[in-house]
Amino acid sequence: MEIAYYLPGVIACDTLIASTRLLSKKEWVFSRKFRHPACTISLRLLCITRDLAAICQWDWRLHRAGHMVAASYLYTGDSDFARSYMVLVNGRTPVCQVDICQADKDELSEIYHPAPGDYIIRFLLNTEKKKVRPLHVKALQTCIEYFFSFPEVKQLIADVDKSEPLHQDLALKAGFRFRKKLHHNYSMSGLYALHRHHCFL
Repeated sequence: MEIAYYLPGVIACDTLIASTRLLSKKEWVFSRKFRHPACTISLRLLCITRDLAAICQWDWRLHRAGHMVAASYLYTGDSDFARSYMVLVNGRTPVCQVDICQADKDELSEIYHPAPGDYIIRFLLNTEKKKVRPLHVKALQTCIEYFFSFPEVKQLIADVDKSEPLHQDLALKAGFRFRKKLHHNYSMSGLYALHRHHCFL
């Protein structure tokens, strides 16, 4: 149950991407407190030197391509259409990593036709216990609430690989709805969507 939230350093005229341009990698962009269990979930910009090791532990495929992953995060951080965030519990424990990108600038737009206000969201979980925990759901819902606090974000689109059942489960539990299957060059994924008017957090 939510009891409080805040957006440090964000003013009403900011857009999602512009609002983080002047923030350091140590500043929280959004925090939300929960009562059951008692915890605070916070978002900050991803810091490669601090966060890459944890991310690579969560997915062995990323560990094998560490330099390419680091370069990708650097590119995202410098862009004017995407951002990467780290989600932590009580300011210490990383639980989730989230990327968000304007849909018409994302590679997914080659096989999915975005509408104005669509943003692509991708997430990576700390799933050591191989199951989606309530904390994971709270972490993703905190991200959703932060993203929808910006009026230009009308709908969040999640492209979830069919080989990631935990990510599929998390998307549904966080409020996304399955829309259709997508066929990529060498894989298949599910397209999940959440419109701001259907978001009840």
